[in-house]
Amino acid sequence: SAIFYPAGYNGVVSVASTTTDDSKSSFSNFGTWIKISAPGSAILSTVPFGNYASNSGTSMASPMVAGLVGLMKSLNPGMPNEDLIQCLYNSADNLTNANPGFPGQLGAGRINAGSAMACVAATLNNAPIAEFTGTPTTIVQGNSVIFIENSLYNATNWQWSFPGGTPSTFTGRNPPAIVY
Repeated sequence: SAIFYPAGYNGVVSVASTTTDDSKSSFSNFGTWIKISAPGSAILSTVPFGNYASNSGTSMASPMVAGLVGLMKSLNPGMPNEDLIQCLYNSADNLTNANPGFPGQLGAGRINAGSAMACVAATLNNAPIAEFTGTPTTIVQGNSVIFIENSLYNATNWQWSFPGGTPSTFTGRNPPAIVY
């Protein structure tokens, strides 16, 4: 139950391992610093020379979480990472009944891919949030600024306006350098 690093750092999705019946794997870490759980006991995996073997460990559980987050991101590439992680946590299956001796020590629960994808799918109707960066932020007359579009959620078309710049308008994701 002792916190360890890098799993214990803020911003890290720390993963505990569960068995086929949702109980905590005997070898798994646990504690209030764990964020989520995933299957990690008796996982069929590739091994050298084109073979497969059953392995166990949080090293088997963590890729389950990473793979699910990647799948979630593929459904809505513009979804902010914080929102993806919140969907991951909110969609997890409760582990309390299977682990009465570990209350609040196995994170939000065991990942549930179907529920996580449904959470992400619900965001596909969210209106886009316009966001961009410009470099440099201070310029001398005659120099240019590069604007990079970083809109959140589902931006599909863009209309830029650059009063005093050349060009003064642009329709597309990333405009050319704008000279002022």
